[in-house]
Amino acid sequence: MDDEPEYVNVLREALKPDGATVTDTTDGDEALRRVANGDVEMVLLDDPMPKVDGFETCRRLRTLPAGRTLPIFILTAEEDEARRRRAFACGASDCMHKIAALPELLAKIRVYREITILQRQLAEENRRLKQEIEVRGDLERVLVNSLDRALVLVNARGQILFQTQLATTLLFKHLPSHDRGILPSDEALKLTPLRLRRFQDREGNPDISVLFIEEQRPEPGPKDLIALGLTPREAEVLFWISQGKTNPEIALIIGAARRTVATHVEHLLAKLEVENRACAALIAVDRLRAANGT
Repeated sequence: MDDEPEYVNVLREALKPDGATVTDTTDGDEALRRVANGDVEMVLLDDPMPKVDGFETCRRLRTLPAGRTLPIFILTAEEDEARRRRAFACGASDCMHKIAALPELLAKIRVYREITILQRQLAEENRRLKQEIEVRGDLERVLVNSLDRALVLVNARGQILFQTQLATTLLFKHLPSHDRGILPSDEALKLTPLRLRRFQDREGNPDISVLFIEEQRPEPGPKDLIALGLTPREAEVLFWISQGKTNPEIALIIGAARRTVATHVEHLLAKLEVENRACAALIAVDRLRAANGT
């Protein structure tokens, strides 16, 4: 934004080899509109202007979403410290004397353009990585919920690197107070009907083991509650309600959001035609006892 066509032409010619397109205006409102459209890489503002000066235009540009991180230079014909302080106070990236510092201005324009390009590339790479992580997370959730075996992957320190939903259910069923993320000790497992079959991973890595958890004396569980007219997930939630678990605890156990668990609770209460969790728990306990033959 400059009211000296000759100066604009100098910049335009100087930046042609860089492939930069220079457009100009003398109207601050027009500068705001162009930046708002999102197709501007950098803004150069002359200090004194007929209507709105460069300082005020800079301040307004910084309020736009597209202008928050935009490189903005204020060019002044009078070089003094007060103007520099005012320029930085209104959000300018830099303030320079427009004539004496032309070589410096061109150098900084090139540096800022390179930085802008790198920032865009980084943002795109971050977007791609975030999308990849989300896809992998979705695939893992599908895998966890679809595998019908109680499989656990642990490292040499006993930390659980991966476990299927059935493995999570069995561990919390027989060892409800165990530390999530840590495989219970052999001594603790011996007090339960759970037994482990241990395999080394296929790469032969001694630090990683694949374990299959088997329930030697199967006890009534979520599957026995499906006959109440519930979905498998609702039956699982009801099972843990019957074990005295709260919604946050159930969310942690089954790997779901608290809001999702609350929705399941609402649905199963409606299907069971009861008003509260206590009544639902009584129905579940009766059903589990029947399934156990007691």
